[in-house]
Amino acid sequence: MTIQINNIVIHELVKEQHHHIQDSIIKDNVLDKNKIVIKSLAQKVINLFGTRNNTTNFGIFDTNAEDTTFQDKFRDYFNLVAVGEQDFIDLTKAAMDSLYTKAENQSGASGGYILFIDYKTNSRFFLVAMIKKKDGINLNDNLEPEEITQLELDKLYQVARINFNKYESFQNASEEDRMELSYLNFLKRNSSDGASGYFVSALGCSDNIAPNKVTDNLIKGSLTFFNSQDCLKNNTYNFKNKLLCFLNEKIKAKESAKLSEIERVAREFIPAEDIETADNIASQFMIYLNDECSIPSEFPVHQSTVTKYTQIRSKTSNYDLKFEKSALGTNEQDKVYYDREHKKLILSGIPDETIAQIESELAQQEQNQ
Repeated sequence: MTIQINNIVIHELVKEQHHHIQDSIIKDNVLDKNKIVIKSLAQKVINLFGTRNNTTNFGIFDTNAEDTTFQDKFRDYFNLVAVGEQDFIDLTKAAMDSLYTKAENQSGASGGYILFIDYKTNSRFFLVAMIKKKDGINLNDNLEPEEITQLELDKLYQVARINFNKYESFQNASEEDRMELSYLNFLKRNSSDGASGYFVSALGCSDNIAPNKVTDNLIKGSLTFFNSQDCLKNNTYNFKNKLLCFLNEKIKAKESAKLSEIERVAREFIPAEDIETADNIASQFMIYLNDECSIPSEFPVHQSTVTKYTQIRSKTSNYDLKFEKSALGTNEQDKVYYDREHKKLILSGIPDETIAQIESELAQQEQNQ
């Protein structure tokens, strides 16, 4: 994936857990986007989207939020005909002000380096990500170990990303259509004290999930991915049945589905001879669902959408027929037997109550003949 960096900068939100917040470290100039190390940093952070433990939720700005400063500033930024470096810096400073205000009131909140990138791939994005530092060991010129501080680039601690194309579509959509649209994706960490939730709250991120659309995208996207992989395509049908069974279980239990659970279902059908290859395929699957199909890390399952994939229904002026696809077969012992030669359906295992109703009706018809 080719990434075009328009502007990039790093500020620091200075706060340790259960300590008073310190003044933020704010830079007045953008970083040199042409430096190899800057490009590498941006690439690594952007590529984390959708990977295991980095799956995001989808939503929009909460226009009823207590503080709408950042979203208001972003709207102005979006409407600029030509964006200058100072425009970018001003927007990042507005975000830092909001983050500072929210973190200041959360004792358990911690800060970090806040990376801002305005970049373009297949669309234009504005990204805000928190990066932590970690201790490491390096060898000096005398081959002696020495401690170093480095960035932790294998995990997104906090992140929010705005898709410019989707933001514009949302602005131009009707109120009804907006119910199914999103332009933000962000991490939603579970925290009872709001220690991690301050980040998305400061930026005004709010869920906007249409269960029917997400459920449909999940099923279609999963099958598309399986059919695109030579080592998986022969398992697509069995995987689909297992996935639908899993979704029905979630509906019965009145529970949301998680992408991590979908991965476990898929792994049953991923060849495991080579563990590294299997892990890579599972990772690609998660990235595809989360980043390409817009499946959030957790979502409510839509019953009618699942039913569409599990049942066949036919309605005419004379009958209304509905049955589970799993009951259909071409053998006489199948509960719903399809006779290909005569284009007929034969049902078996009919409940006694239904048989009684049928025979009662036939008896009345025969009496009136």
